[in-house]
Amino acid sequence: MPRVSICLPNLNNRPFLEERLQSIYDQTFEDWELVIVDNYSEDGAWDLFQTHAAKESRIRLSQAPKTGMYANWNNTLKQAEGEWLYIATSDDTMYPDCLEKALDGLSRYPDQQVALFGIDVIDAEGRKLEYWHTSSKRPPRYTWGRDMEKEGVLPGEKEFFAQIFACGAYQSITGMLFSKSAFLEAGEYPNIYGSAGDTFWVMELMRRNSFLWLPESLATWRLHGSQASRKGNGKHAAGVSTRDQAVQGALARALEVGWLDHDRLRRIERYQARSQSSQNGLWTSILRKLGRTLGTNPVYAQRAQWVEELLRTTGREEVS
Repeated sequence: MPRVSICLPNLNNRPFLEERLQSIYDQTFEDWELVIVDNYSEDGAWDLFQTHAAKESRIRLSQAPKTGMYANWNNTLKQAEGEWLYIATSDDTMYPDCLEKALDGLSRYPDQQVALFGIDVIDAEGRKLEYWHTSSKRPPRYTWGRDMEKEGVLPGEKEFFAQIFACGAYQSITGMLFSKSAFLEAGEYPNIYGSAGDTFWVMELMRRNSFLWLPESLATWRLHGSQASRKGNGKHAAGVSTRDQAVQGALARALEVGWLDHDRLRRIERYQARSQSSQNGLWTSILRKLGRTLGTNPVYAQRAQWVEELLRTTGREEVS
């Protein structure tokens, strides 16, 4: 049995696959299997995979009908035999020491089932970008402060609340290694929230687990015009974004199983209403412009404060 299953779901990402596969072959940690499930790509990806599988015995290759991005993530994960799982989205990459350093960190914290680590954002040609995910102004900096600068175990409860307001440590699946047992407990990725299904799943994961944070960037997340995470993330009927629907689904599940109480849910709903009403307000626009000048972001500073209040209270007090 391999120590790590690298799961590579794919649909028509042929231009990026050579770079993606090479970043896997270059791993300094070698006890891995590569589980590839292709959704009947029409751009030559399947032929490329077959060529590689003929040369690399650690590849397990199959095809499955196209039924959604997260459905195919689940296809790869359910075939995985490793103790640890890594989802290698087909248009992104990982640095050569990604698995080695993530596993080394987890060996120092043997009770942890999840590791999150830094990522670099790159463009279609692989050039590194200065982006809000990686800058000093990025949302997690407001939520976690100096905890983002050092290795350590952080509470999943706080990350659950931070995900509600899009200011958590989790920014991309390329920055996560998790145990197979954690996946089985959290369940499969939902396929009903457009490209925001991982938001629901991460909230499910975090209400069950703390996580190890590793500040070094060990992988990349690529921005390009045809990436799957930019598709299907619009508005449902009633004008609610797919991400908001994923958050509401996770809150409903947490309430259903008794992890979240009605008082705290009402507090969350008030904060959400405030966040929504201020999204495009003139005052918020002024504050954002001022924040860019001063090197801060008042919107995420406010969201981080809400996260702290949710951790401190049961929601019975009036929202200040």
